[in-house]
Parts: sequence; structure tokens; C-alpha cells
Amino acid sequence: MRWFSLMLVMSVACDDVVFPGGGTEYTPDWLGTQVFFSDSCVSCHPSVSDAIDLPSDIFSDVCNETGFWVVPGDPDASLLWRLVAGTNTEEDPPVMPFGTGPLPASQTDFLREWIAQGALIEECP
Repeated sequence: MRWFSLMLVMSVACDDVVFPGGGTEYTPDWLGTQVFFSDSCVSCHPSVSDAIDLPSDIFSDVCNETGFWVVPGDPDASLLWRLVAGTNTEEDPPVMPFGTGPLPASQTDFLREWIAQGALIEECP
């Protein structure tokens, strides 16, 4: 049901959305990840969305060690990485950004590095 809601929100909210064309360099840390979400994701996944609330869902997933979105130390096992890198499996939702993804490696490699280094979030309770 969550994937259906996600797809419905994306198909309605993201029509004619223009994604950034590159040039931004993100740091491989939680701050860089939040800036990336702001630049590339929240136009379709705002905090008011029923489907995905970025970055809150990622923060909660990492801090609670759920491993749904991010598996610290293992980018390839992390759904977040698979979706933005275009390495999603048949069981995963579509590549993000929906309809235009994946973004170039120059914009996403920092995310792989952050996850590989353990996806540290200093603000975790």
C-alpha cells in the first residue's frame, strides 16, 4: 500500500517538475544529504506527503537502525541508494527522480560515500 501511495503522489505532484541539472557538490555527511534532499527530492516528497517524508523518514530509519531506507556501511543494500543510482530491483519502487532519474553520478556519489562510511547522523538520540 505504501508503494501505491508513493506512486500516486509522484504522478500527481511531480508533473512538470524540473530537477536541478548538476553543478552542486554535496558533502558525504548528514548535512550534505539534507541539502541533496532539499535540491532533488522534496519537491515531490514534501513533509506534508502521506507517502514519504524526507528527510524525516531517513533520519528515523538510520537513528532507529531499521535498515529500510539505509543500511549503514552497505550502499547496495540501501533502498535509498538503489533508487537514486538506478540499481533498483524488481521489488523496489521506480528509479528516482520519478520519470527523469537516475541523477548523474556526479550528483549522487556523495550519498554512496555517506552510506559506505556508516551513514552517521550526529543528532541521533
